[in-house]
Amino acid sequence: MKKNLWFALSLWIFSLFSQHSMAQRTANELEDGGLYWTRYYLEWELSDKLQLDAELDNRRFFDPNRQFQTIVRSTLYYMKNDHFNFGAGLAYSQLYSIYTPVIQPEIRPHQEVNFTYSHNRWNFNHRIRTEQRFRGDTLRTFIPPEEVNEIIEDSYSFDFRVRYEFTTDFTLLDKNRKQGHWNMQVSTEVMAHLDWDEFFDTTRIYAGLQYYMTDRIRLELGYLRSTEKEYQYDILFNYDNLRFTFRHKL
Repeated sequence: MKKNLWFALSLWIFSLFSQHSMAQRTANELEDGGLYWTRYYLEWELSDKLQLDAELDNRRFFDPNRQFQTIVRSTLYYMKNDHFNFGAGLAYSQLYSIYTPVIQPEIRPHQEVNFTYSHNRWNFNHRIRTEQRFRGDTLRTFIPPEEVNEIIEDSYSFDFRVRYEFTTDFTLLDKNRKQGHWNMQVSTEVMAHLDWDEFFDTTRIYAGLQYYMTDRIRLELGYLRSTEKEYQYDILFNYDNLRFTFRHKL
């Protein structure tokens, strides 16, 4: 088990260096911002082997207080055993332009595999997710010095994205308690396109606390740092995000 712990720690450190190097790819512009995410996450156990997860994620800027993105996602999981599960699902996203009132729709099927294991009070999870992204095309024109024209077109573009996420959480109190249970969670994620001209997509680093109100209701609050490159535009965005999650288990 110690070898597994060292492997997980090494992999996490490697992913941090990968994020830094990927984020240093050349971009003509760099934008910063602060957002708050509010998320409802439902876990519905259909049987011993099947589970349906559904989430609604709403993301807004702090200043000015305006919408950034809305995502609805559902995933059906097959629990192979205590360590492996496989999932497939569909997401729908609306991305609000930071320049104009244009809203970009996206339809996003996905497939994933999770490997989970535990040691004492530590839990570890590795997730690999593939996504097929169908995004509404936008046409944007920058007019010096500060004017931007943007329209949404009737066509969609496709790209294939791969995501790897490593998550670890530590039980601060006895995990067998049904309420009053606290967890500390840390995760890192790297996303990349299979298009080498647009390889870098997003990196995320997250740290937060989970509180178990009951064995079926959890509250989570944390800080997420993300670096994103806008697809087909040479602009890099650094976001500081405050994320609140209400988790409900049926």
